[in-house]
Amino acid sequence: MSTSHRGFLGSVATWECDENGHLNVRFFVAKATQGLASFAAAIGIPPGHRLEECDHHMRFLREARPAAPLAVDVRVIGLPADDAATMQVLLEIVSPESGEVHAALLARVLPVDAGGAVQRWTRSQLDAAGTHVDVLPEHAAPRGITEDPVSTLPELAEAERAGLIEISRGCIGSGDCDAAGRMEACHFIGRVADGIVNMLARLHGPEGLEARMEGRIGGAVVEYRLRYHRRPRSGDLITVRTGVRAITGRTHRLVHWLFDARSGECLCSSEAVAVTLDLQTRRAVELPEAQRRRMEAFVIAEPGG
Repeated sequence: MSTSHRGFLGSVATWECDENGHLNVRFFVAKATQGLASFAAAIGIPPGHRLEECDHHMRFLREARPAAPLAVDVRVIGLPADDAATMQVLLEIVSPESGEVHAALLARVLPVDAGGAVQRWTRSQLDAAGTHVDVLPEHAAPRGITEDPVSTLPELAEAERAGLIEISRGCIGSGDCDAAGRMEACHFIGRVADGIVNMLARLHGPEGLEARMEGRIGGAVVEYRLRYHRRPRSGDLITVRTGVRAITGRTHRLVHWLFDARSGECLCSSEAVAVTLDLQTRRAVELPEAQRRRMEAFVIAEPGG
């Protein structure tokens, strides 16, 4: 196989865009997952089996707006050291004509069977993965978020004591899940995206929310890290809790934790670097001072450390 495998070719649909007028983060991940599925087939993962993401590190570089053509190119960054380890792949979401990169998603993946049980790599699969590179391109490398592993996972009660605010709550539907009935990766980040306006209502106050609803001010994520600890199933209830880690210049750093609303178990831990976006100029701007002060009141220590 060549160094890069084109795993997806499509475009941005209007219904995939959010109130900012650009492709929502859940659909960046959904398209990347489609590219990963094509790559899996190319290296000999059996039908009904799949490569499942253990985590993602994402850099969002350019907006993708309605009708934009998109492709996903997959490159192997690191082959497993043994047949039980993860493979690291880079999924670049690009303009198929110009080659410009809209987003770069780095993922650790494992082969799983139709029921979600982890499988071992075969020698033929590793050989088929082909040429790999050892160094990430600069545009895909971590910038504002470290890749240190999460050492302790909090439970929901601990997040509540730490002061994280609830921004999203709901039930997992069958349409959110793969063939094994386990939630697809895109819906973890999607549930966070669904709650962002609720977050802004608390963090930016009525004036900030009004500017958002009137289409004057929006937002964009520039970097994201997610670690998937357990995939919920259809019928499970989840809640998303959010806190502010830091505000620096035009960027603010947020943590989002997804919990099983019944058991309190942590399903996914994530952090993001985001900017406020002027929707007329499509450029990042600094928060108004009043909104910054309000947001600073929500800065907390991350539960679990």
